[in-house]
Amino acid sequence: MPSSDETLLPDLEWELMTKPLTVTKVNDNERLPKGQKRIIITRDNDYNLHGELEFEDNDFGSSYFCNQSSPGTFIKYFEITGSNHSDSRQYTLENCYINPDGMVLGENKANLFLSALKIKSNPEQEVVHFNEWCLNGPSTAVFSRSTIRKLNRIYTKERFENSDKKLESITITNTPTSYAMDYLLINALDYKFIVAKAPEHLGPIWSSNIGIEYRTEWGKVPNSAEREEIIELLSFVFGRQLLPIGYTAYNKDENVLESYARHPWGYSAKSICSIDGFPPVPVDIWHKDSAKNAIQSLLPIYLQKCEDLNLKEALWNYWVSRQMPLGANFAILGASIEFIMRGWFSKKSRSNIYLKKSAFESLLSDDIKSMQNKLNKLPNGEKIMDNIHRSNEAGVMKRYALFFEGIGIDLSDSERAAIEERNVSVHAKALFEETDSHELALHARTFEVLFNKIILKLLGYSGNYIDYTSSGWPEKQIN
Repeated sequence: MPSSDETLLPDLEWELMTKPLTVTKVNDNERLPKGQKRIIITRDNDYNLHGELEFEDNDFGSSYFCNQSSPGTFIKYFEITGSNHSDSRQYTLENCYINPDGMVLGENKANLFLSALKIKSNPEQEVVHFNEWCLNGPSTAVFSRSTIRKLNRIYTKERFENSDKKLESITITNTPTSYAMDYLLINALDYKFIVAKAPEHLGPIWSSNIGIEYRTEWGKVPNSAEREEIIELLSFVFGRQLLPIGYTAYNKDENVLESYARHPWGYSAKSICSIDGFPPVPVDIWHKDSAKNAIQSLLPIYLQKCEDLNLKEALWNYWVSRQMPLGANFAILGASIEFIMRGWFSKKSRSNIYLKKSAFESLLSDDIKSMQNKLNKLPNGEKIMDNIHRSNEAGVMKRYALFFEGIGIDLSDSERAAIEERNVSVHAKALFEETDSHELALHARTFEVLFNKIILKLLGYSGNYIDYTSSGWPEKQIN
């Protein structure tokens, strides 16, 4: 079987930054050198964008150093525009600044920071095909459908004795073909989309790279906000934080109309991609169509409830917590659940308020004034009064109890212990010499599984979840 690169067209399979890109014509800007200049853009070892500015202005270096911002002030980013030699491609570099640490006087080169690169060509044409590219996707064991790739090649060799007589003619047709089990077809909404693994040699080798593909013939290309929510739900189901790094938009002939490249989120994408994935539900190919079924079951309700239940903020905190050391991660894990609780309690029928504040203070006005007068004389009287003013509300642990009762989760002893450990860590009561690291790790994993159960319950899931706190990681019924 031929190697996969013999059957690929990279523009259809992965993002634009598969090799260095040069902006040959850079438009003038007061923050840039005068005269001729060009910018070479690459990705570094963490897949962040990096620019190198080359210029002819010999006076730029000294003037740039003189006009640097004072230490402690915010950097003022600026936008750079340009094009290729023929002006058929228009480039926009977003949130740029020139790094003075990378500039050497007399060399006419400088390191350029940029957060994103957009390339446009034929903007008047309609986008009918759209691919969003992400790092840190799931393993191949998730994908249940196969792709056949073929690239027809014709070799022709001709020789002529003279202009009228052909001496030799050879034509050889070669059609390399490759097969890969590499995609899921999701049909959960009024449109379909594909989640596909990129071929192995495209993208960084330390990541499982995926594309999320939309076509107008499958229903529509959703807007950026909806695509972002789809990535959030896919991350949750796969148990890995998908890291968007750009997109490519095509016309009806599969020609590229617009490309976008950006930094992956976080300080080190390579480090994030090294973290083990823990899908909340079975999603491997040994459970037939399990990944597809889970996504199709959860996605419509996620899109409906995401904003009301603060699920975007909750999931973001959850992924941040997974990069933190034991102990420190409990505060962020707790915040992920409390974001959801805040949204859940905001509904009028679900209140953690025993009595409205206005009614509470009106009813006990004289008593509150009396206590205020007495407590003012004490060193911590103001703090005690703060608690009295909030006594019409349920406390933290009571809110947890009301919330879990309301969504139908009966907490186990280990889950209660994990929540208590969260309180100990948040209030700085966990001393190193008194902490059992193994027990702490188990509490953290219990809290993570509890977070998964909360999301699943709120999204109406009724199947099996994976209990990562038990030996062998058994499947258990969510209800």
